[in-house]
Amino acid sequence: MHQLTQDSAVRELAAQLNSGQRTRPAVVVTVPTGRAEPWIKPDRIADELADLADVYLLANAATGWAFTSQMPDGTSVYGGAGRVYPPDIAWVHNPFLSRLHLAYSDEEAEHATTALIESALDAAAACGLIGAPPPTGHAKEVTGEVVGFPTASQVMVNASDGWIAMIRVSTLVPGVDSNQLFSVGMQVKGVLDTESRVLDVRGWLPDPRAQLEQLSEGQYIWARVERVEADRAVLLPCPGAPVTVSVKDVIADAVGDLRDLLTENETVAVRVGPGRDGVTLKLVAFESLSEQAQQRISALPFLPGGPPWLTPPGPAAPPRETPAVRSDPVPSAPPPARIPTPAELYGIPRPPETPPETRAPTPARRVPTPADLFPGVFRRDSTDELQQLRTQLDAARSSLSTLNQSLTDLTARLTDAQHQIRVQESDASQQRMTLKEKDKDLTRLRRELRDAKRSQRSGDFLFLDPEAQFRHDLYEHWVHRVHASEKAERPLLDYSLGPEFLPSLDALEGVSRSKVLDVLVEVLTGRAETMTSRDLHRLRRGLGGNDAPVQREDGAVCWRVSLQNNSPSARRLHYWRSPEGIELSRVVVHDDYEP
Repeated sequence: MHQLTQDSAVRELAAQLNSGQRTRPAVVVTVPTGRAEPWIKPDRIADELADLADVYLLANAATGWAFTSQMPDGTSVYGGAGRVYPPDIAWVHNPFLSRLHLAYSDEEAEHATTALIESALDAAAACGLIGAPPPTGHAKEVTGEVVGFPTASQVMVNASDGWIAMIRVSTLVPGVDSNQLFSVGMQVKGVLDTESRVLDVRGWLPDPRAQLEQLSEGQYIWARVERVEADRAVLLPCPGAPVTVSVKDVIADAVGDLRDLLTENETVAVRVGPGRDGVTLKLVAFESLSEQAQQRISALPFLPGGPPWLTPPGPAAPPRETPAVRSDPVPSAPPPARIPTPAELYGIPRPPETPPETRAPTPARRVPTPADLFPGVFRRDSTDELQQLRTQLDAARSSLSTLNQSLTDLTARLTDAQHQIRVQESDASQQRMTLKEKDKDLTRLRRELRDAKRSQRSGDFLFLDPEAQFRHDLYEHWVHRVHASEKAERPLLDYSLGPEFLPSLDALEGVSRSKVLDVLVEVLTGRAETMTSRDLHRLRRGLGGNDAPVQREDGAVCWRVSLQNNSPSARRLHYWRSPEGIELSRVVVHDDYEP
């Protein structure tokens, strides 16, 4: 895992990602603002991907923004997110090919980390890295015993000759935990890369088709739904042996859409049957099977003697109980409800019943007072206190109304302030864009002034020997083009001048000598290899993409680099590259393919 802290390293990374000359995918993770560490786990990503991808951590918010400024719109990553960049640059034009993964908690970090690993594995498989043999000179065949599972995608093996090795499960069956494919104590065999300690067991895996053909007709097993279409689905009873089922194998009348019944990565029960080209599978409803059949159903092992590779789906939720239906007739209308009296509501004891013969005439009903309803709280002589409470209540209501009006005013002011902030942010963004354009113009003017000064100095003959004058000019350009902090890591490579180089440079028209010297600095420091604008490639004997490169008898290969782009008769530079160094050959126009 590479941790980047300097803007220069970030710019170099962006140039590599956009060059289209990488051989494996890259994973870029950023640190969110206000945190010292990322939520996403770049160390785990680097451990599980090993040599299948390059992993970079932009160590602070400043490097994240510097990276964003160098990337095409919609392809950057910052603020704690992560992204996988495949080797080909189709994602530049279609950012959906390089999805952004966000994480703002431990739970989201686990999901994002796993998703980045799987995306990187898919990209590695697409460019042929998965399945490639181990590095020559570091591989040997070993046997070993499974001793544990450090992570969900790693298996630890104790090899017979004392080596401790790891099996990368993600390269065998992506998305399946290691303890579903292997078990402790299993014997395994494979090729061990002694440098990375990775054990490749793919050459000793059994034929999954043969495992299917050994199943008995009528046997029930579990299978995973890999892909679903309207009229067919692809099931995976065991890794490496997909089986396609049609809609008639699922729906009796063969009328319907399978996407309404099945979902990808779902585990379903199937029954094995004979087929013209081998085994056929027919989906069955697990609930419709007998209890004995449900107990017998199982998932196939990935390896003989290993655990089932699929986990059966959990039990369905019990059906909600339905109230029993009454058999007695229901009355057409319920009787009217009796309204309880205040005495019944508040527990006021009723007076004792008076016998009918001694009962006095019923006086007119009196409305109960608060003292009647709440004995002990109000006194019958507390009329003044009640009036005082009513006054306080009116005052509280008035104060609440005032507060509500103040809240309404504050809400309106907050809305106006938020609108002003958005306007100011928009203005600031526009000003930043304008400032960025002015910085570009200033940089261009400084470069033109510098080039003019160089050209003026180059016109002065400081040496009688043209080659000495050229070497002086090239060194001076290197001094000004390469920053002081990078001079130690980007020196000028050893080079020589071919017999036709200086004459072709003197006769050159349409591009300045200073421009040629700048491009030569990029070539001789290795920077041109990461720049798409230079279109660096080997010169071929013909115009076909499969034509052989131009090569001399001493083994040197001729390379071609662009001095100009998108202009008539754009100029090119030819040079020879060999183990001894670089020989500058000629400066030519676009249609000149002679070395």
